[in-house]
Parts: sequence; C-alpha cells; structure tokens
Amino acid sequence: MSIERVPKLSWNLNFVLIIAVCLVSKRYGDLRQGYHETLTQYKELKEETRKLLLKYESSKNFSSDIENFISEFLTVRTKNDSNDANEAEDDTQYCINEDDGIEKKNLILQYEGSSVWCSGDKHSNRLCHFKNLCYMPNHDEFVFLHSENSVYFGLPSDRYSPTLLETISIKNHSLGYFNYIDLPSTAVSNIDVDFTSGDSLLFKRFKPDNHMHIFHDDLLPLFNSLALATNTSYKNETFLGTNIVFIDHHGVDIEWSNELYSIFTNREIIYRRNLSQTKSMVCFEHAYIGLAKSTTWYQYGFNEPQGPSGNHVTSVEIKQFTNFVKTQLDIKPRVSDYLVLISRKFNRKILNENELIQNLVTTFRMKVISLSVETHSIKQIIEAISVAKVLIGMHGSLLVLSMFLPPGSLLLELFPYAVPASDYTPYKNLVEIPGMNLNYKSWENSNPAKTVTYPDREPWEGGINHLDNVTQDIIKSSLTVPRHLCCDNPHWLYRIYQDTYVNTQEILEIIKPNMEGDNSNNKVHSSPTYNRYIPGPVQELHCDRRNNKVHITIEPPWQLQYLPLSTIFKYELQIETKSSTGSKSIAYIITKTDFSIPDSDPTVKYEIWARAINSDNLKGPYFSRSC
Repeated sequence: MSIERVPKLSWNLNFVLIIAVCLVSKRYGDLRQGYHETLTQYKELKEETRKLLLKYESSKNFSSDIENFISEFLTVRTKNDSNDANEAEDDTQYCINEDDGIEKKNLILQYEGSSVWCSGDKHSNRLCHFKNLCYMPNHDEFVFLHSENSVYFGLPSDRYSPTLLETISIKNHSLGYFNYIDLPSTAVSNIDVDFTSGDSLLFKRFKPDNHMHIFHDDLLPLFNSLALATNTSYKNETFLGTNIVFIDHHGVDIEWSNELYSIFTNREIIYRRNLSQTKSMVCFEHAYIGLAKSTTWYQYGFNEPQGPSGNHVTSVEIKQFTNFVKTQLDIKPRVSDYLVLISRKFNRKILNENELIQNLVTTFRMKVISLSVETHSIKQIIEAISVAKVLIGMHGSLLVLSMFLPPGSLLLELFPYAVPASDYTPYKNLVEIPGMNLNYKSWENSNPAKTVTYPDREPWEGGINHLDNVTQDIIKSSLTVPRHLCCDNPHWLYRIYQDTYVNTQEILEIIKPNMEGDNSNNKVHSSPTYNRYIPGPVQELHCDRRNNKVHITIEPPWQLQYLPLSTIFKYELQIETKSSTGSKSIAYIITKTDFSIPDSDPTVKYEIWARAINSDNLKGPYFSRSC
C-alpha cells in the first residue's frame, strides 16, 4: 500500500498570488490603508486576486497581464530615484509585513480549500493525505474546508460507516476512529489561522505506558508510515523532517516513552493538548493520517482470542527498524558474552531471582545482567539485549525488546502457574519471524505450591474478592486459564499477576543446548539473512511417460542464474491422476529438478502443477502441464 504524494503548491502559483495581491494593493493605492478597515474594499481585493489566479490557472503560461504586473513590480523595486525608491520600499513593506502575511495565507486557504487523497478500500486499511487539514480548538474537531478547488480522491460514499479511517495500528478498534467536519472555505475569512508547514504525520498512540504496545503498535508502524509519507529511506535526511502530531488524549508526562517517540523526528512533537490550548485554528499544509499496519504481527484478542495477526512480516522490516533505533539512541556495535534477566519489581515477580542468577553464573561461567525499567533506561536495556546470548524473563511487555537480540540468541519466556504458553505468543511469534534467526523456548510453572496469588488486590491487578464465592472457587481451582477475549477476564488477571518460585534446574536444562557448540553470536552481525528473493514462475514443465514411469523435469525460474550462488530453490509438485475409477491428488516437495512416479496404466491422465520455494518458504506461482 502506498500514499499518493501530491506536489505542493508550485512556487509559480505562490509567487503569482503574492505579487497579485501586492500589485492590486498598489494599483488601488487609495484602498491600501483601508484594506484592514473596510470589509467592502477587502472583498474587492480578494475578488481581484481570485480573477488573476483563475486567469493564471486557465493558461499553461503566465498571462500577459501578470507578466506586465511582475515587470512593473520588479521595475518599481529597482528604481534608483530616491523618492520612487522610498515609495517602492513602502509598498514592498506593506506586502510583506507579518500581519499581512497571515492575511495572504488566509486568502490562499480560502481559495485552495482542503483536498484529500486516500488509498485503501475500507476504514481498517485506509490511509489519507490531506492538503490544508485544519483543527478547531474550541470544538476539538478537525475540519475540511470545501472550495471550488478542493480535490477528493478515494473517499468512501459514507464516511461514518463506521468511520473514514483508523489512526491506530489496531484494526477495528473504535479508539482509533477518525473523521472530520465539513465547512466552506469562506468560513475562515473571520478566523485567526496558524499554519503548520511541511509534512505532518497525525496518529494516536495506543498505550504509551507499555513497551509492547509502544514498539509493536506505535513505533514500528510509525517507522513504516514515515517511509510511505516521505517516499524515502530512514537513511535519508528528509525522513526525520516530518512533524509528528499525537491526536490522542494521553498525557505528555510519560518521560521515558516520549524519549522513544522523539527519535523519529528532528522537530518538536506536537500534542493534541498543545493544539487545544491555542486560540487560533491550526491548519496542516500536508497531513498524513493513519498508520501502516503491515508490520503488526500480533492481535490482542479484541474480537477473537489473541494470537498471530496473519500479516506477513519479515526480518528485513524488523531489522531496518532496530538499526534505526540503535543509531538514533547512539548504541554502538560491540562484542560481549553474557545472559540478560528481565527483573520485575512490583508484580509477576521471580521470587527466587537471586538463586536463579547464581545457578546461571555457576553453570555457564558467564556474567548475568539483571535489568528492570526501575533501575535502567530504555537505552541501557536495548544496549545490553543487543549483545546478549540469552534473554530470560517472565511473560511481559519488555520481552518485545527481544527484537534487538543478535542472531543465534535465545529468548526464554517464563509463565506463571496455569497460564499456558501456547495461548500467549506475541514474543514467540516475533522471534520466529522468517530471517530473525533467533531461538525460542518457554517454561511454565506446573507446581501450584510455587506460586503466590493476590485475591485481595484491585480487580485490574488480579484481585477476585469482589466476585461471588462460587466464581472465586472456580478460578482458584482451575488448572489453566480458559481462552478469552481482551482485556478484563478475571481468570487471566488472577493468574498473570501471580509471583513465582521458578524451578532453576528445569530452566538450566532448557538453556544448555543454546550454550553448546560455537558461540556464533559472539561477533558483530550484519544484515539479516532473510531471503528476499521470491521465486518467479517455473519456466517449463516436461512430462515423459516411458518404462512404466512418468518422468517430470522442471526448468527453474530464469532469475536463478542472476541470484547469489548460495540461493537454493526447492519445488512443490501437485500431481492429480484421473482414471475411470476417479481421481486423486498427491503433493511432493523435491530438492532436484528431476522426479518420477510409477505409471502402470496408460489410460490414466495426469495434471501436474509445479512451483519454486525459497529457503524461507516463500513460494512462487504455479506452472501447470497435462501428461
């Protein structure tokens, strides 16, 4: 999906507008001083400007009148006669003083109005680029200014069914719904307007106090949305030149998360609170609304129990993002050799954490670093994880930082009693993205005697004392949390906020295989090994029936001759046999281009389909042949 990038107002048109206003004011000198005082004169000035602009628009070249005006203007500005020069200086000053500049921008806004270009066939995948999208602070609404020059592209017939688009990366969540109020562009004639120039990306943060939601739902989609809006790579300087505008109602005082968002722009972040406290309408020259959702690999269970999102995410996208973050945080590549343990201080704690650390050190003769958000900055945590051999932690949001692990490393995720690892897999799905080259293991506490529950806490912290006794007994006696929707299921909250005495010996046994053999991650790794070469179609499929066999020969995709020598394709064959007794199909995966099957009945007909598959199981199109 791509956002159509529309050229900004040409300098010619801007220049003509400014010159026209200046020269009209000069031509009507008697009206100049009354420009701000007399509404009638003001309207005449606007109408003259409008006519000149329409005249310009109707021709590919400047009209002779406008050329004459420009020549006259330039002549006036270069007169050497002192009196004429002073007069010209006065006129020029009148044209460029600050208040008048605002008036001219207001005139441009009335003439141009707003425009919009959208892509996507429904609200959940629609992204829109607005020209002159405005915000009315007194109504806390965005407005679209309609004029004769407004452009509308890709808008649905019903913007409120259920909404125009979503400003968060979570699909079909009403929190992200976005729409605007329609106004005529003339409505701004008596309104003070502040203009935000250049490109602006407007979106809502989903949950900016949680690391998983920040990285998965906000930052990764933001990274890709900026690339779409600017049509550039993150290595291009213009990538950071976009205004980032939070249009949610979250606070501005989450200091550690603000640090993360701020690395995506070299401008000051704009908050909705900033907009709502202004007295003027705020108009964005180029506003891009919505976040690209293609890199979200997990869904949280709002409409069905949580699990993989179904998006095809690759390590190329993840690694480009992590490289950018490390560069912006000034994290340098380095070599190290240690284990990282994520420590939780307030809930879901490992109650025998010191015992676990001592056993890890003794067994593997390696340094173990314990990290927590209470004792380390986000930069320090990422820096440590980016060179760790093993990352260990209870199921929790900080494990999203496993995306920074070097290839060959292990993520070991620990789960409290009765919380099945197979039902909660955001971090497993992350490290198993094709090309990440990471290992994943999980450990579940199976011993109820090794858990500590807190039934008297608040419900959102796992407390259940507010429930009736029967429901409490069911929850306490359950052996596993049943499948559920997000987000306030009491079975889930009661179990996930337990503290745990982990079985250190079991954990050591899980880690050992990853510590044996060559310490492959004790070096600086370059780009991910994800195979981005998706196979093209098989060139030809030959079928030869002889000696009671069907001999099949595949001609590989022609691109193979240009690919690296290490590139290997395997092939999928689908063979359907048709005879008087019926038909049946058999599938084969082969590594060679020659294949044969028994053929004892010459009356049988064969339909054969073949396609190539690369090392990351990405498949090309089928090629078929009858035999």
